[in-house]
Amino acid sequence: MYGARAHCSIAAGAGQDDAWGMAARGDARPAASGTVLHGRGHELDTIRTLIAAARAGTGGVLVVEGEPGAGKSALLEAAAAVAADFEVLRTRGIQSEAELAFTGLTELLAPLTELAGGLPPEQHRTLRTALDARGTAAVGQLPLATAVLALLTAAERRRPVLALVDDAHWLDGSSLAAVGFVARRLATAPIALLVARRGAEPKIGAADAVEVRLRGLGAEAARGLLADLGVEARAGAANLSDLSVEEEPRDDPDERREASSSPSSPREPWPAAAHLRLAADEFDRLLAETRGNPLALIEMARLAASGVLDLATLAGGREPLPSGVQLAGLYHDQVTTLPERTRRALLTAAASFTGDAAPIQAALFAARLDLGDLAPAEQAGFVELTDGTVRFAHPLLRSAVYHGAADADVRDAHDRLAAALAAAAGPAAREQRAWHRSYATDGPDAAAATALAEVAAAAARRGAPTAARQAYQRAATIAPDPTPYLIEAAVCARVEGDVDAALDLLDAAEATLEKQTSDIEVPAGPSGAPATGSGVLHTRIRTERSRVDLSRTDPARLMTDLAAAAETAPDPAHAADLTVAATAAAVLGAHYGQARALAALAVERAVLPATKAAAAAVSEHVALLLGEPAPDEQAPLPDPTDLDMPLETIVYPAWTAALRGVPHPRLALALKAAHDAGARSRLPALLTMAAELDQRAGHWDVARGRALAAADLGADLGQPLWPALALAVAARIAAYRGDRADFADLEARLAALPPVPADHPAELAFRHARTVLVLDEDREAAATELQAIEDTLHTHGVRHPAFIPVRADLDELLNRDPEQDRQTPDPFQSARRDLQAARRLRDRRHHAEARALLEPAHDTFRRLRARRWEALCEEELTHLVAAKTPEPKGLTPYETQVARHVGAGRTNNETAAALYISPKTVEYHLRNLYKKLGIRSRTELARIVATWEGDTR
Repeated sequence: MYGARAHCSIAAGAGQDDAWGMAARGDARPAASGTVLHGRGHELDTIRTLIAAARAGTGGVLVVEGEPGAGKSALLEAAAAVAADFEVLRTRGIQSEAELAFTGLTELLAPLTELAGGLPPEQHRTLRTALDARGTAAVGQLPLATAVLALLTAAERRRPVLALVDDAHWLDGSSLAAVGFVARRLATAPIALLVARRGAEPKIGAADAVEVRLRGLGAEAARGLLADLGVEARAGAANLSDLSVEEEPRDDPDERREASSSPSSPREPWPAAAHLRLAADEFDRLLAETRGNPLALIEMARLAASGVLDLATLAGGREPLPSGVQLAGLYHDQVTTLPERTRRALLTAAASFTGDAAPIQAALFAARLDLGDLAPAEQAGFVELTDGTVRFAHPLLRSAVYHGAADADVRDAHDRLAAALAAAAGPAAREQRAWHRSYATDGPDAAAATALAEVAAAAARRGAPTAARQAYQRAATIAPDPTPYLIEAAVCARVEGDVDAALDLLDAAEATLEKQTSDIEVPAGPSGAPATGSGVLHTRIRTERSRVDLSRTDPARLMTDLAAAAETAPDPAHAADLTVAATAAAVLGAHYGQARALAALAVERAVLPATKAAAAAVSEHVALLLGEPAPDEQAPLPDPTDLDMPLETIVYPAWTAALRGVPHPRLALALKAAHDAGARSRLPALLTMAAELDQRAGHWDVARGRALAAADLGADLGQPLWPALALAVAARIAAYRGDRADFADLEARLAALPPVPADHPAELAFRHARTVLVLDEDREAAATELQAIEDTLHTHGVRHPAFIPVRADLDELLNRDPEQDRQTPDPFQSARRDLQAARRLRDRRHHAEARALLEPAHDTFRRLRARRWEALCEEELTHLVAAKTPEPKGLTPYETQVARHVGAGRTNNETAAALYISPKTVEYHLRNLYKKLGIRSRTELARIVATWEGDTR
């Protein structure tokens, strides 16, 4: 449990700095070049198509999937050869670096260092901060991904870009997130992305990505591959159709495709043995044994050429092993033939995170070894020592050395490496040392766990929650009391949006805590200050679980569970936290009666300032919905950029502001902080509230974009309620614009989410939008449906007219005076009321006043693309033009004449000449006209004069 084998991969740090301040990486090097690829004609054609499209300006993504040794790296190098005129960027995921944030991205972007200075200063700082291992400043995944895309865009202005990502299954999570972000935005850029992975994971996320899976070579391709190495394989009569070997495509007569690399042996040179001949049955069994895996074919033939393996023994009938296991076994068998001192030196190098020769040499010296002991392994082609780095020829070789050693020897290697790094300065060295210490322990080690927790907290501050979670999880495996670390790991998982992992970690924490009988000290972490006591930890688990469950579990059940948990909480502070969460669940589930009672209880129980603010915010929102007076006591709201603060302190004040039609600048700060920190789990709620505010402020395009972003992200994170509410905002906009196609698409997206109750606000909002679309088709039926929606809201106690604005539609259909103040901040609803008021003014022949309302309303509808109401305004304006009226009383004869001439478009000088007066006199009469008519421009004067009876010439 405690040793190095407790974790299947080893965390990494940094050694020698490159352009970004990161280390050179031990296993990262291109495959050999100048050889022939066999049996990959279809895959090469796909690569050529991808690169040709990028060369023409259309980017794309190709994902190559295959087992170890299938030739993925060879295809990536073949792509680099095809794209000789491209800017070729490379990175490779390394198992030992999977927990260290941004390592893959650093290698990928290293050739573009000189372009970073041309980016906007904020993006340049973001790249420098994230990709410099010496930095400790916070940076979020989303700003970083945007900066990466900007850097690639700057690069493609010089020439097309080909990005090669090998072994993506071992790429660190932060780099993978940035790669996925870029992959989804390549359609209009000359950028090609080629990703190689072993299995179906990780997902890249680009909907239009092309995926190909590498199968084993067929007989002819396998013979060609072996022939290149001097092995003659005779054709036999055996039927290979039962060997699960897929033949290469036959549609191209040239089956030997030239490429820049092939899946060759990791060791060179090929043994200078006599020409090897394989009998038909030997070749058939070799092909079956290896399942056509190119690297396995090469390795087994090499062993045969060296006299180590007798291929005749392969003629038996046992089932072949998976190629990865098979190759690892072959490598392990060969490692055991090396001298004992060489095996120990190899293990030390395999335990290193970076391959940096300096700490490896120091660790070897502590065991009375040195780098010279690696010479036999270097001669055998297992490793090479170049540029101060020990590199393994293939990741499976490193794995075979590391996992084939005894546990005690592995722990000793890590212990010596940790000691070698003790004198090194900087956060990268401290991080490596903490990880080495965690793998060196053979039992509970509180000091090692604390050191790794400090690494995790630093990663969280840097905006790398994935790396932080992995460090906390490792700390939990070696800590005497693992529960606090599991809780912190769950917090990181929730922040990054992996709710399933968060729940699994909380389950593990709860199960572990059940076995504990003593008080436990909670380590300081990003989620809060230390506390003690198993009861407190139980409550922390429950509170954290509520944050995960709030938007993805049945709100009614969650509300009941949280309220019950609050009654048994060990102290008032945790009882208040649980009560606030229960209140929020009640609001999201539209259980407003229970929400009222729970909100009052939360306000009463709140002790800590953050909890007081959350309770007051939810209570005020509920009171506003129910048409009740706001609570007398208002708690100050905490810093909106503090991600440890309850989400309720941001969401509910913003929702309240949206209903009141007033701005809420704190939301923008919270949204930016969540973006910058990569706190994906907070974004669906924050984006939904931003969409609400924007829609009600008349920024419909921005609101729609944010609503769809919230829906997409919420669905990805398994949070169905926020996507439903966000889609409701977009549906309202589609209905007001009369966009039936967009509304139908939004309905389909809502149907794809888990169903919500028929009386839930999201469903009622869609009913409202559906009715708005058909207001003019059957006005009576529309009024009936709108009234039914309003009655449903009243049944739930909702009285605020802006929550779902059906009352404005009813007012219009029934031609009744609006009950709300006409000067509402919502420009659309204000324009609608002005339109209704203008109709009444026209009926009373107050045409000038009606026009004064209609003109701005028409401008508003046109700007928002609310076509129905824009047409209604135009109809009313037409009526005003047709309905001529006498000149208004109170104008002098000269004022009337000046008005008619200026209204007809004449200048002051022309008017003066026509009336035989001076231009100064015209100006005098115009000033009086503007004052008497309540206007401020000649345009307004022209519109008024156009309604007067008589000739305007």
